[in-house]
Amino acid sequence: MSKHLTIAELSEETGLKPATLRAWESRHGFPRPLRLPGGQRRYRAEDVEAVRRVLAERVAGATLSGAIARQADAAEEHDESLFAQLTRGARLEPHLVTKRTLTRLTHAIEDECSARAERAVLVGAFQERQYYDQAKQRWLDLSRGSRCAVVFADFLEPSTPENEPAQVPIRRGDPLEREWGLIHLAPRSSALIAGREVPGQGAQLESERRFELVWSTEPAAARAGIETAVELARTEAPAVAAKLDAELSHLPSPGSLDSSFVTALTNRMIGYLGP
Repeated sequence: MSKHLTIAELSEETGLKPATLRAWESRHGFPRPLRLPGGQRRYRAEDVEAVRRVLAERVAGATLSGAIARQADAAEEHDESLFAQLTRGARLEPHLVTKRTLTRLTHAIEDECSARAERAVLVGAFQERQYYDQAKQRWLDLSRGSRCAVVFADFLEPSTPENEPAQVPIRRGDPLEREWGLIHLAPRSSALIAGREVPGQGAQLESERRFELVWSTEPAAARAGIETAVELARTEAPAVAAKLDAELSHLPSPGSLDSSFVTALTNRMIGYLGP
């Protein structure tokens, strides 16, 4: 079996019609394909096994949404997760929000950090390449002059474009497939936001999809998040992981935060949440 399958090939391997696979993706976010620049779907061998396990549960009497949610939960139990690390290690308390709210808060952090123009270490997690493409110009501005900038999405291959953030593919089945994040760490400012998509959601507007959200300006939380990103990148993009780790080690341990940054960021977040 080739590394990447078309939807027709996945259909042949699993016995599901392409229309059914597209309906599952639309309604349940499963299976979630990689996307070529032209929008064509590509799947990995892991997707074949995951679909077969869902079908086996259905034969045994499970609901479709329940079987799909268990696939996501099983993947998360065996892999590191940015969101899990932040809620466990930094003890951040999650809150349930819509994707619209998560996106507005992310934009507030991006814009305030960009305005500071510090030489920061940056990490972004976008779930799908299409979402990174939508935010790409913002990230080019944000990463200009940074020490290092890395983004995770369902890219087909790792890449280090000149004057752009390094791109790290998310492996099929990784918890990061369900996670959204931004981490900024600099000597006088730090901020992070991370969201984990709630599994088993049915068809609804994209902006209304629900996420568990955490955010913080604590330097220790931001550093812990970037350390986790280093580990997540090691398999798919070891050179990028090494670069990110090196820049993090060269970044001085944060001293006292600039209180004006915290105030300005909070005000911007409140403003961006307005109508």
